[in-house]
Amino acid sequence: MPVYDQTYRPYDGAAPKRFRWLAMVRQEWSIFAKLRLFRLFQFITALHLLLYIVLIFAVDGLQSMPDHPLRSATQNMGFQQIDDTVFYLFITLQSGLVFFTLVFIGSGFISKDFRYNLVEVYFSKPLSWVDYVIGKTVTLVSVGLSMTALPALLMLLLHICFLPSWSTLEDSYWLPIPILLFSLAIALPIALAVLASSSFFNIQLFSGVAVVMLVVITSAIVINLSVALDNISIAVLSAPVAVNRLGEWFFQRPNLRLEVSPTISLAYMAFVCVVAASIVCLKVRRVGSAG
Repeated sequence: MPVYDQTYRPYDGAAPKRFRWLAMVRQEWSIFAKLRLFRLFQFITALHLLLYIVLIFAVDGLQSMPDHPLRSATQNMGFQQIDDTVFYLFITLQSGLVFFTLVFIGSGFISKDFRYNLVEVYFSKPLSWVDYVIGKTVTLVSVGLSMTALPALLMLLLHICFLPSWSTLEDSYWLPIPILLFSLAIALPIALAVLASSSFFNIQLFSGVAVVMLVVITSAIVINLSVALDNISIAVLSAPVAVNRLGEWFFQRPNLRLEVSPTISLAYMAFVCVVAASIVCLKVRRVGSAG
């Protein structure tokens, strides 16, 4: 009697040569887009965006009506014109929401696949462990960008439409680059940290709590240590502080929190990303090889 391998049937279709990980991105989006809490996070983002659109309209669209109460209210708030400060503040305020959103949807991204042996299903198709890691990472990063870069770019477009002039273009043409860089600096480290935790813990709840506690505890230790040693530069080892310093650098803003070179913040966040990515790659490759 013949003996058959106890495994999944391999993929029989034509294997795409490039961007095979896009199938994973589409699948993951179709799953968590139905979650109520994810929709709530997106709704909060939409409300936040709406408030800033009203602000842009009040400052730009009512230039010819200085006595309008809406314009007077924005001036009293300190917004005399729409500049890089508006977009920087929007992305900064969104960063906390992005963190909890990615923790919520990403803490089970890999742990569920490990627990239910879905990695073997993925690898039975024309997907390598590299495609798997890229697909998971791109999915989470795209969620983060959809809550930061995408609405900020929409705000920029509306700003140009509300106040169409050559001077507006001269003042705004460079803003898409810092918007994208700052958004990526927020989304990428969070995505990789969440995936690393998800690959390390088999239970989704433990994975999410571990990421939150790691950020809270390390930030508290680093800030208290910087105060005790009277060296504020140590605070850059706190991920939120380092990311905010990068945002100031990208938007060419003065050092509001930290008198430290932005290259140190960039090097620290790059180190965090490399460590987290290494954990994900090692765990996924090991599980894939065992399957």
